[in-house]
Amino acid sequence: MSGSDLGSRWGLKGDEDLGNGVHAVFQVENGFSSATGALQQGGLLFGRQAYVGLTSGYGNVTMGRQYNPENRIFWTIDAFTLGMAGGLSQPIAANQARAQLGRANNSVEYVSPDYAGLRVRLMYGFSDTGVAGNLKGGSISYDRYNLKLGAGYVIGENAYGTGNYASFTAGGNYKIYSFTVFSGFHRDWNSWANSETKFLGTQIYDMVPIGVTWNATPALTLIAQYAHIFDRTRSSAASQSSSLYAIGLTYSLSKSTFLYSDYGQIENRNGSQWSLGGGLYSGAPVGPGNPTARTFQVGISHLF
Repeated sequence: MSGSDLGSRWGLKGDEDLGNGVHAVFQVENGFSSATGALQQGGLLFGRQAYVGLTSGYGNVTMGRQYNPENRIFWTIDAFTLGMAGGLSQPIAANQARAQLGRANNSVEYVSPDYAGLRVRLMYGFSDTGVAGNLKGGSISYDRYNLKLGAGYVIGENAYGTGNYASFTAGGNYKIYSFTVFSGFHRDWNSWANSETKFLGTQIYDMVPIGVTWNATPALTLIAQYAHIFDRTRSSAASQSSSLYAIGLTYSLSKSTFLYSDYGQIENRNGSQWSLGGGLYSGAPVGPGNPTARTFQVGISHLF
């Protein structure tokens, strides 16, 4: 299956010097299945990113389809960097904010200059953001001395202004010798189905991961991660909180090509139906009886 680790993609980007420290930039990036050739991201030609902008010593302003600021913080707390079955995005249902708000159409983002490792991102998306209403997001991050830390928040409204998707992430990673340790906190809100005539409440879950990567040799990297998913919605019923366990490895054959393999499992409780997917696909809901969902993957990736 294509995209168990990272989704296949190709793209173009450019940078033109306009003088006085100002540059015009653009990037378009296409996602596709290497197994079938089909377009990903809902069939969009450039569904991953498509933006233009200006950069200068005062910061960067870009406009188009691009990652929201909170999403970039989420990457830094995940030892699997979202790919393979151990990635933190894998157990998240397709109707939750993590999946719905990752990229924003018709958005404008400002990225500040780097101030001693600190950087601020602010985004506003107009009504054609991929959600029905407006989108707002922001983050602050620190990247210096082998330490990456940050916090970010994003919210997208429905057409009625009565509900939304929202995500908050804080955390990061720290590299010491050949090890990198990852941890953080993520919360997801979903009140999207609320309308002017009905109120269905808000689904809330929290995720607390801890992971580690070990560069055992220049070619071999070992990965392990645990995450607990707290169900905050069912406060008056039995909790559907679950646990994710995953191990994996990558082995570089060259600067461009590497092999990968991983195993992940997630324990279901009190009727939950979590399962695991990959870089391009989500796991389907499991059946009744609180089974433990298991996924094993092996593959090859080539970067160019």
